[in-house]
Amino acid sequence: MYAGWDTPLRLLQNEIIQREYEGYPVPDGIRERVDQLHHTWDAFNEKMILEIDQALQNLPLDPNFDYVQPADLGAIRPFCRYLGVAYQVQNDLKDWERMGDDKVVAGSDVLAGRPTMLKAFAHAAGMADCLSDDAPPEQRVEALRRAYEEAGVFEKARSFVRACKDRAVAEAVGAEPPALGELMRFVAETVL
Repeated sequence: MYAGWDTPLRLLQNEIIQREYEGYPVPDGIRERVDQLHHTWDAFNEKMILEIDQALQNLPLDPNFDYVQPADLGAIRPFCRYLGVAYQVQNDLKDWERMGDDKVVAGSDVLAGRPTMLKAFAHAAGMADCLSDDAPPEQRVEALRRAYEEAGVFEKARSFVRACKDRAVAEAVGAEPPALGELMRFVAETVL
């Protein structure tokens, strides 16, 4: 879901286009709710975005829509989206783990200036960038780690991963054929 570093809000906006293309008319009320979300402050509004996304997934197919998809992608597409989102956030969390020889400095993504979901969660929580370029890297990372812990950024990210994993597994439950559902569940459990 985060290919190209699109925000969840931007992906939700693209999902509206996709649903229309697939024959699921999107009511004006849903469009208005998305239009009311602020492109920066609500870009990572997990609760609102997941709620609207669920409404999009539950839309009925237009009875006059005469095109039939050559494959049933109903469960695969949202499964992949939830799996991808969870994987990206989990990857960002792993960057903060202290590992022996594999990782010399935790938080290397932040030090390198790479965008991360944790930084987005911190921004959404009202945290300003608190890295000082004057301090050595280890001190900068530890200061940010403490700030993230105090703001609950790590816990929010872990909760977000769990919620996306649960949604991915839920999509796998009804997948047809059943072997596809089993594969999807296996992938979610293995990757996450």
